[in-house]
This record gives sequence, structure tokens and C-alpha cells, in this order.
Amino acid sequence: MRPDPETRRREEALRRALDLTPDRWAPVRHRAREVFDGLDVRGRRVLDVGAGIGTYALYLTRVLGAREVVALEPSAGVGGHDDITDRMRRRLAAIDDHRVTLVEQTFQRYTPDAPFDAVVLLNSINHLHETRAALPDDPAATAAFRAVFARLRDGLLPGGALLINELDRRCLERYTSRVGLPRLFTRGIAYDLHQAPGTWADLAREAGFGDMHIRGVTPRRLARLPRAIGRHRLIAFATNAMFVLRATRR
Repeated sequence: MRPDPETRRREEALRRALDLTPDRWAPVRHRAREVFDGLDVRGRRVLDVGAGIGTYALYLTRVLGAREVVALEPSAGVGGHDDITDRMRRRLAAIDDHRVTLVEQTFQRYTPDAPFDAVVLLNSINHLHETRAALPDDPAATAAFRAVFARLRDGLLPGGALLINELDRRCLERYTSRVGLPRLFTRGIAYDLHQAPGTWADLAREAGFGDMHIRGVTPRRLARLPRAIGRHRLIAFATNAMFVLRATRR
């Protein structure tokens, strides 16, 4: 289903504000539509954990109407990439969207002034305590992520939304590449740095989240597929390994 005309107008305005060509904007727009589908943040306060250079934080405000987004990204001095926060700071200054606030801090050290209506983690949760093992096989990492999910819960208002967009360590191309077949959808991905979506769901339930939903993300190459097919977990397994987990704080 295509977005309504007003949403498309806002998307185009953001593309122009970011000074992106249509070709460079297309994958950003596709991912945002897929990942944020069903997430209502209009007039609400959102925490974006691992916000990168702020592209999706700006999508949350300028397209989806969030009242405020705290874009949490570590500076180079506390474990971040050297230029990410500088690039975000320049981007926010150029666009002049005061609804997005950059906070240069790790998630584990960040203490919000007030709980949020929603927390989103786009390709960031596995970096909060990296391990190459499946979590049940790494007790220290499992304990660290229990603490992460407790902080996620405590940072949300009751009924607040948790959204995790990540990659599944179980992907067809992980196995076919071992026999020399090329990767068509997942070039450069280190599968063993990721976890299965059920692992995150179990930790979320243990921390007090409910209303759990997990679905795949339609690969952009297959965008013409009906939504129910393109987002099927088997399609994700066979292609991009990407999923979205949505949950609600009880």
C-alpha cells in the first residue's frame, strides 16, 4: 500500500532538505516505510538509540510527526565512530529541526529526564554488548542484555512502544556462501554478531514487555510483492535477514 499524498509530500520535502538524489533517497524511504509501518509517534516523544547521522530521527519528526526525538549516539571518545556525531550535528544545523536533539552518550550511561512514548533501535541493539556467540552460549552477554532490556523498559511510559530493527543471524546466504555461492542480499554482513529475533523477544518478555510482534522487512528488490508475502519470515530468511520486532511496555 502506497502512503497517502501528505506523507509522500513530507518525504519529498525531507529528501530535498537532506540534499539527496532520488536514487540515494529511495533505499532510505523504502526502509523507513517498512520499519516504521504501524508505529504511531504523532505528537510523541521518541528515543532513537544509535541514531547514526540522524536520517531516521528526522524521518520520525518531519514525516511521521514526532514531537521530539532524542538521537542517542556515542561520541568518538566513548566508543562511537570518529565522524558520525559531527556529521549529525552539521546535518541538524543545516536542516534546523529543533525537534531532534543529539545526545552524545552510550545507552548504558544515558539517563533521560523523563520516560519516552517510544524507543527505536535500528541496527544498534547488537552493538550494545557485542558477542559472536548465540546469547544462550554467552552468559556474560546474556546478563548484559538483560540489563539493557530493563533500561529499555524503565525508559518507556506504560504502554510505550519498543521497536527493534535488526538482522537475523540465521540467513540462507550465511550457509550458501560457505560453499562458494555469491551473496546477493547480504554482502558484508557478519552474521555471528547478530542474534535470532526470538532471542530478543525472550529478553523483552522477561523484562516486562508484551504484545510482541515479529515480521520480516520486504527487500527493496522485491518491493512489488504483496506485503504479506514480502514480509514473511521465510522471505527474510532467504533474502536480507532483516526483521522488525515490536513490543509494548506493560
